Amino acid sequence: MGKIPIISPKVDKSDKKPCLCTAFSFNHGNHSKMNNRDKELLKSILSIPTRYKQEQQVIDFLVEWCESKRYSYEVDDIGNVLVTKGQVNENQYYPLICSHIDGVHPFENKTIIEDKKNEILYAVNEEGLPVGCSGDDLCGTYCCLKLLDILDCVKVGFYVSEEIGFIGSSHSLTTKRNWYNDIGYVIEFDSPGDRQVTEVCNGQRLFDRDREYFNLVDPILQLFIP
Repeated sequence: MGKIPIISPKVDKSDKKPCLCTAFSFNHGNHSKMNNRDKELLKSILSIPTRYKQEQQVIDFLVEWCESKRYSYEVDDIGNVLVTKGQVNENQYYPLICSHIDGVHPFENKTIIEDKKNEILYAVNEEGLPVGCSGDDLCGTYCCLKLLDILDCVKVGFYVSEEIGFIGSSHSLTTKRNWYNDIGYVIEFDSPGDRQVTEVCNGQRLFDRDREYFNLVDPILQLFIP
């Protein structure tokens, strides 16, 4: 996990001027040490068995988390978890942060081991053999939960079956369209590196550098991405 820049602007619909309500930088890896509580949370999330179409244990974890924090949430008919925290004004948008909760590794029980010397976490199965920990995208799920606790006003989407064709997010956008009506922009944590921002995905440009969104985030990105 690297240094992750996050801003949470509420964008005014009337004059399209951003109102920055929160700025947050999260430091891991070589930048600073993760505290033990955060590390244990990350380990607990990575230890959950998951695979596309087998995400129920992660869903149960997220539901328990939201209920313990009294966050407003809903689980749709295929398992997507949508969380809303805070309330925007009529002329403002929520930021949406999201991750997918499936993986591609075999579904099996695992234990997360910490290599303190090399500052890495890895997984072993019940026989003690190394296995995948579904860091893609349970690490993103961890980021979303941390930001959900920190930000005052945010929507969060946890989507199933991303690895086999964006099934969860596509279904959610189709069946829960009203939930997305007051969202101004989306940030998903699903990157193999800690200093990457995806501009083009599958031939589709995600944002333009000469538009309001990039002009808003670029000064912050420059602090973290040389």
